[in-house]
Amino acid sequence: MGSQTPPQRPGIPTTTTTTTPTLIKWVLDTRPLWPEAKQTKDLSSAAARALALLTPDERSGVLRYYHVKDAKLALGSALLKRLAIVRCAGVPWQDTLPGRDARTHKPVFRVPRSRDGPAAITPASASETAADRGGEEGAGGSGYDDDEDDYTEPLLFNVSHQAGLVVLLALSAPPSRTTAIGVDIVCPSERRTRDREMISREGWPRYVAMHEDVFSPGEAARLRALEWTLQLPLARTGAGSVTHAGASAGADTGESKGQDRTDVMLAHFYALWCLREGYVKMTGDALLAPWLRDLDMRNVAPPPRPPPPPPPPPPASTVTSVNAPATATATATTVADGATPPGLEIWLRGERVCDADVRLEWLLGDEYMVCTAVRWGHRDSSDNGNGTDGGGMAADEAEAEAVMMASPFVRLDVEQVLAEAEAAADGSAWA
Repeated sequence: MGSQTPPQRPGIPTTTTTTTPTLIKWVLDTRPLWPEAKQTKDLSSAAARALALLTPDERSGVLRYYHVKDAKLALGSALLKRLAIVRCAGVPWQDTLPGRDARTHKPVFRVPRSRDGPAAITPASASETAADRGGEEGAGGSGYDDDEDDYTEPLLFNVSHQAGLVVLLALSAPPSRTTAIGVDIVCPSERRTRDREMISREGWPRYVAMHEDVFSPGEAARLRALEWTLQLPLARTGAGSVTHAGASAGADTGESKGQDRTDVMLAHFYALWCLREGYVKMTGDALLAPWLRDLDMRNVAPPPRPPPPPPPPPPASTVTSVNAPATATATATTVADGATPPGLEIWLRGERVCDADVRLEWLLGDEYMVCTAVRWGHRDSSDNGNGTDGGGMAADEAEAEAVMMASPFVRLDVEQVLAEAEAAADGSAWA
C-alpha cells in the first residue's frame, strides 16, 4: 500500500515515486487566506480545516506566533512540506512528518533501506523515522548520519517564506547522496522604502557597510563600486540586456525604464542577498557556516524584468503557472529563459564552484525575487560550467536538469491542497 501513488487531483499534477529525478517548484500566497483571522488565536476557527491536518505539536508551533501573518506562513509551510512528501514518497498523510537531520537539525524525510537495496517505503517505516520531529524549514542537503547506509531519502525539500509567500523546492529521487537543494525568497518592495530612506540619509557606502559582515570582501567592494559605475552611460549589449563599465552584463537593470540609480543599486543588493541565501541553504550549513565570508558571488545582477502579466482569464484551473498564461497548468507551461544572471560565477575559498545550478528569477511579476540552487551530485571539479563534466555526464541528462531548473513556479490553491491532504489522510487517495 505504501508504494502506491495517489490518483491525480484536478489542478495539481501528481508526482509519482520514480527513479527519475523530478523537481517541484511551488508557491502558496497566504496573504488572502483566512481573512477573518485578525489575530493568531482566530486561526483556531478560521483555519480549523487546515490545522486539523497537523499534529498537536505542529498546531502549537503555528499558534505560538504573535503576528497572524507569521502564523499563516508557518501553517502554509507545514502543509506544503507534507504534501510534497505525499507526492514523492507515496505515503499516507499521517506518515509524512519529517524527522531531524543529525548534522543540520533541519527536517528531512527518510525511510529504511530494504535488505535488497531499494527503499522500503511503507507507512510504518516512514513513521519510525519521525521520532525527532518539528522545525519550520526543510533541510536542503542529505546530511546522513552514521547510520546512512540504513536509510534513504525519497525526496529532498527546502522551504522559504517572506511577506506572505511560501515557496517550496523539492527533488524526488535525488540521484546521489551528495545531491542537495536550497531555495530563498526576498520581497524587495517590503523593504525598499526603508532602505531608500537610509541611503538618502547616510549614503550608499554606509548602507553596504552595515551588511558587510555577511558578504565576502569582493562582494562588498563590488556593491560599493555600483555608486560610481552606475553613473556611467548605459550601453546596449543585446536584446533585453544592458551593461555599465565595471558592472555585470546581460541583465536589464531597469535603469533605462525609469528606475533611478538607488533602485538599481538596491536591486543588485537584493539579488546578491538572495543568491547567497539560496546557495548556503543548499549546503545545509545555513548562517552558521564558518566559510560564509569565503563565498564569493561574481557577476551578480538582478534578473531581467518580467513582461507585463496577461489579462485575467476566465475561471478554469485552480493552479496555474505564476509567470505563464493562466490557462496553462504545471505540465503545459513554457520554460522561461534568461532568469539566471548571465556570467554568474560562484567561488569558495579561492576556487570556482562548478557543481551547482543556481537560478535567480522574479515571482509574481517583479514583486518577489527567488533563488533556487541544486547540486545534482554527479559533477566534479572538472565541470566546465555548461552542463557537462569530466565524468561524462550525458548531454540529455544535463538538458533535462536545465529544463527542470527553468520551469516556472506553480501557484497552489489552498482549497486544492487541503482536498488532496484530506484524501491522503483518510485513505481515499489509495482506495
